[in-house]
Amino acid sequence: MKRAVLAFGLLTALAVAGAVLAENARTQEAAFAAPAVININDHVVGFYVGRGLTAPSPVASIKGNWVDGGAWDLGAINYAVYKGDRAIVYDTSTLPQLGQWERSYLAKTKGIKHFTVVLSHWHLDHIAGNPSYADSDIISLDTSREYMVENKAAIEAGKLWGPPAMKVVLPNVTVKDSLDLYLGGLKVEFRRFNIHSKDGFVMYIPSDKALYVGDTLEDTVTYMVEPGDIPTHIAELKRMRGMAFTKIYPNHGDPDVIKHGGYTKTFVDAVAEYDVNMVKKAHDPGYLTMPIEEFIPKALAKHAVSVFEPYRVVHTNNLKLVQDYWKGKKLPAVG
Repeated sequence: MKRAVLAFGLLTALAVAGAVLAENARTQEAAFAAPAVININDHVVGFYVGRGLTAPSPVASIKGNWVDGGAWDLGAINYAVYKGDRAIVYDTSTLPQLGQWERSYLAKTKGIKHFTVVLSHWHLDHIAGNPSYADSDIISLDTSREYMVENKAAIEAGKLWGPPAMKVVLPNVTVKDSLDLYLGGLKVEFRRFNIHSKDGFVMYIPSDKALYVGDTLEDTVTYMVEPGDIPTHIAELKRMRGMAFTKIYPNHGDPDVIKHGGYTKTFVDAVAEYDVNMVKKAHDPGYLTMPIEEFIPKALAKHAVSVFEPYRVVHTNNLKLVQDYWKGKKLPAVG
């Protein structure tokens, strides 16, 4: 009888534990914010999160988290190019569960069975979904992999950018400067640009004349992390503008523009104007309180970009970063 009571108690405890786990799973599922699916054309799809287009991120309650402070607040999108049962996934999104959601979506709705990931650069909001593609080739620039290896422990401890911590799945294929891939007869090119970060790797589809730029271009303004390289960024923007594209799709931009044909080459000019003025004015009195509008008047007049209020925080951070770096230094000739 005693054994029976113990067995019954154990079964009851297991049932309760199972119910708790099931409830936690349902809660997590309910809390999960699915991305907004944007069909660029019949062979490119984007997955957009944040900027008021989707529900809050599932980590929004974590104070100071990097997902909501620098990605979802600004709006973030990654893309997939597909043909037949194969897809090239350009970045894997801002959270592991988003990577899995997007992979499942591509399998169920597009019939994709074979995946190849290409990373635009190493930053966390572009590689968080990598674990969902651990069985596939993940390709990056050699520099991107080096940065990921160098920072792996800090990322997985939640100490690099702060919480949440995330598992780092490294690229298994690296290239130095360029890469051409084919999905049947559809050519997809990747080219290196030192803009925003040293390991910028943009995607170009020649038949569409469409350039997918990662974080090399952002609407409203670029998120500066390497202020000493801004003169190089300006030169690289000039090189980018010389490419034969007519449409631009960034990873951080206005979803309405992305939905309706993308940006034009004036987007490149807007980022160049901002970069040039950020350096030229770095020694001016009152620099730290100058608003965005003083740095991109031509771009705003041409409606190349628009002022999205959360980018004022980005701009404030950029001002301090640039001033601190160039303080006491001779400003370079730019523009």
